[in-house]
Amino acid sequence: MNAVPQRFDPHDGSGTPAVPSSVDERTRALWRSADEVLADVREAVRPENTKRAYTQDWAKWQRWATLHGRPDPGAAELAHPLRFVEFAAWLWENGAPAATVRRRLAGAAEGLRAALAARHGATEAHRLVYPGITADAQAVLAAAEKTWFENGGRTRGAERGSAPVITVTVLRQLVDTCGDDAAGLRDRALLTLAYSCLSRRSEQARLQIGDVTLVPEGIDVDFWTGKSRASRRTVAVPYGRHRETCPVRSWTAWLDFLRTGATPTGPGDPAWRQVNRWGHVLTGALSAQAIGDMVTRRATEAGLALHYTAHGLRAGLATDSSADDRAIARRGGWAEGSRQLGKYRREKDRWNDNPATDVGL
Repeated sequence: MNAVPQRFDPHDGSGTPAVPSSVDERTRALWRSADEVLADVREAVRPENTKRAYTQDWAKWQRWATLHGRPDPGAAELAHPLRFVEFAAWLWENGAPAATVRRRLAGAAEGLRAALAARHGATEAHRLVYPGITADAQAVLAAAEKTWFENGGRTRGAERGSAPVITVTVLRQLVDTCGDDAAGLRDRALLTLAYSCLSRRSEQARLQIGDVTLVPEGIDVDFWTGKSRASRRTVAVPYGRHRETCPVRSWTAWLDFLRTGATPTGPGDPAWRQVNRWGHVLTGALSAQAIGDMVTRRATEAGLALHYTAHGLRAGLATDSSADDRAIARRGGWAEGSRQLGKYRREKDRWNDNPATDVGL
């Protein structure tokens, strides 16, 4: 009778990775070559937003490792399910929402795999950080979340609700804090343009002067995606009724200001520049994080109680506009039938089509 084949377990009882003894060197070399090719392909097709998120997740893993006496966050000894359980528990105990913990587990696993690949090759890295290595951590997290709700807990952290929407009423209050200095002109233009374009903060951070074209009706704004800027979404932005919130006038005022200074204003130069504490315009572009910080700071200066972020600008026009869903989706780069866009539109209808309105209450 033939022996029953045993399922390969990447870890033995002691937690030490087990190595199949039957694999010869030639086979190992073939696996190594194939794994390295697959790793390159995986990295090439991974969306930029995912890469940025994984970078943040890996930073959290490094922080956890340092705090728990493990100075080498990329060590092979950390490639064990229990380490990911400990990492998830640390995140949860520090108030992270369950969805964030799940994402960070995936990102940390990817970061550890990459660190190990740099030291030991892709084949060894994929053997150590195998698919399913975070399964125990996911199960422990699900149990913790269930217990949390059963004991009367409410949603945690970012799960308390979506970022507050920056409607045109809120936008006016933000713009009112912008003066006629360099930072004020820049922020007014950025706020009004981001709202009008339904754009992401990362798209605004990559915007170049040549991407904005003045036309008789207003301006055309080109948003590019991908490293090669191969995919373009053009957004037509009309003149506004009110000068203070008109994105076209705000943009031209900012551009005119730039051209009077010494900073470069060629087509390939950043649209949104850093401004130092003395009001001097620098050559460096504002980062996506800096754009978000600016929105929050302007909201604080306006005396608004809620914590507004750049995402509120993207949600704003989608909530305010009476245009059909397809037009909104094309403008903001959403897929048709997007659940997130549907959420914004339902928020609009919640008040515009409210049965309790006009009944004499």
